[in-house]
Amino acid sequence: MNRVVAIGTGVTNDGTRTEAGIESSPNPVADPVALRDGVYRCLQLAVDAFGGANELAEALGAARSDTFLRVARKEDSKGALQRAFLDFLGPLLAHKKARAEFVAAFLELIDYEPSKPRSRVTEEIAGKGALDWVRALPPSMKEAARADIARSLGVRVEEIKL
Repeated sequence: MNRVVAIGTGVTNDGTRTEAGIESSPNPVADPVALRDGVYRCLQLAVDAFGGANELAEALGAARSDTFLRVARKEDSKGALQRAFLDFLGPLLAHKKARAEFVAAFLELIDYEPSKPRSRVTEEIAGKGALDWVRALPPSMKEAARADIARSLGVRVEEIKL
């Protein structure tokens, strides 16, 4: 019996279907097997966001058939269930959309709040913060800071407007 629990539809863009593992339950946090299946679904969502198993195989430099079997968790010719491995995470987490899909699905799976990306501090942002700080200084300290800024930039003090 095919049963999809926790996240997503279990159907990928290229028509493959994620098979639930034996003894899967609807509460993946309490059941290790269901948690494992949920992580596979998170990986599958990331693969879909990446562009599918063929794109992932190309990024990995791996055989398309092997990657397809591992993404779909199909059995190989000897009847062994194909597992997605950690080598999938490198390309998936480097791809912005795939990373967002995986992290969002995984956090939902383990019942955590959605994350937000860190903001990157640019020189412009740092300069604006420093300027705001200098403007908030008392007048006696403001002139000394203005002189230090001018000296570090190699300009005249009069060119620094506060």
